[in-house]
Amino acid sequence: MYSLAKQLISEKDVRRKISILEQLVNTGQMTTKDLAERLGVSQRTIFHDLQTLRYELPKDWLLEAQGNSGVSLTTNQPTALQEVWEFYMEQSLAMVVLKELLRQRQIAVVNFLMEQGVSYETLKRQVQKLNRELATFQLKIKLTTRNLSWVGEESALRIFYHRLLTPFTHQHFFFEDYQVHESNYRDFLASLQRQKKAAKTEEIFGICWFFINTIRIKAGCPIETLHYEEDALAQIYRKEIQGLYAKEGVLLKGDEAFFAYFCFLESWSYLIAPDGSALLRSSYGHLFQNARDYLASLTEGRALVENQELLEDLVLFQVKYYESKSLTDQFLGEYEEVLSVCQARFPQLFQSVATSLAAGQLSGITEVSNHAVSNLVLLIQTAKAQVNAQVRQAFLVFQGEPAWKQFLLQELQDLGGKRVSLQEVSPGELPEDLGSQHLILSNLPLDSETKATVIYLSMVPTERELAAFRTWLQNWYL
Repeated sequence: MYSLAKQLISEKDVRRKISILEQLVNTGQMTTKDLAERLGVSQRTIFHDLQTLRYELPKDWLLEAQGNSGVSLTTNQPTALQEVWEFYMEQSLAMVVLKELLRQRQIAVVNFLMEQGVSYETLKRQVQKLNRELATFQLKIKLTTRNLSWVGEESALRIFYHRLLTPFTHQHFFFEDYQVHESNYRDFLASLQRQKKAAKTEEIFGICWFFINTIRIKAGCPIETLHYEEDALAQIYRKEIQGLYAKEGVLLKGDEAFFAYFCFLESWSYLIAPDGSALLRSSYGHLFQNARDYLASLTEGRALVENQELLEDLVLFQVKYYESKSLTDQFLGEYEEVLSVCQARFPQLFQSVATSLAAGQLSGITEVSNHAVSNLVLLIQTAKAQVNAQVRQAFLVFQGEPAWKQFLLQELQDLGGKRVSLQEVSPGELPEDLGSQHLILSNLPLDSETKATVIYLSMVPTERELAAFRTWLQNWYL
């Protein structure tokens, strides 16, 4: 969730302490040896960091040593990790630079150095490290003896900030008085619902876009000239979006108005709400036919031609591409790691979709990015899984008190979810033709050789044993 923020924090000690706290929050308890191995440092370094953390942690946080069992972290605060991040962001010069450059066109270097108590050479080193990470976003921070400023397109800059700050939307370090702005956005969504214009949205995703656009416009940093076509859907939402930004004292028009609308459209979930579905069907009947024809042209899509949810998803994809191909590709490019997973997990479907799009089989949409191909692959694959879910077979070989065994069988089945069929068997009942796609959970040593994955369980399975089960699932499904 915070991976980009950790990449950008160049101070090793700050990044390490954040990682220690994340590990303890996620696992509950860890030994210093395990922490050292996980973070790739010595136990001595971990001991030193833990000692420092005890003095730095906010009130009501407690690091406790549990003898040989390790270290645990306890707190009464429900938003614990956010509070820690805010504390350590203030200690990272890189994060302070990014915060200041979010709110103004440029930073006066002399004043900044005095406020932060650092030298010009220290700032120069931090900017160089930041620029290595920012290259992925086609951005750069320019440092002179007078000023710090951004180099790059404003749209790319806002996309970068959105990726960085979505996990920190409810946090004062970057977004002061966020409760007021959040209230305005929720009023906007409620207004759409009353007018039968509601769409199921990723709310935090949309709120973060609203914050970033408002801040950048007020800082006098306009969006660059965009290439777009404002169609029926944009016109339906234009007035409400302009009203939302007007509450922040921002007058939306031209390219800025379209960009704000497109950000709102990007927050739409692909599980479209009834009102949004009705708007798509009333405005884009021809695109629904395009979607049917496209699915019929794909070997993998023919069984899905009348899948209404998938048709709506494909229509929304087409709307985005027709309105602004360049923005669609930019927004999708925000998640490079998703593309890698998609290409590795579904290579045949990826190639099939890429080839069909290159041939213009989806209503003439051509020259699409790999990120757009990935987007379509995920939509089609999701629909396929809903129609014909792939269920992995797992076996529980367990000797113990019968009531406990039945309870454990149900618990493990619930943990595996609907994609795993867990069957209780005796060792002699295990099929002989098991392969690598099968799993055996056992509290008995198995005599026979098997190609299946075997995870040995304690009478009461430990966290590590359950984690091994979850890892096996993840390898198949993610």
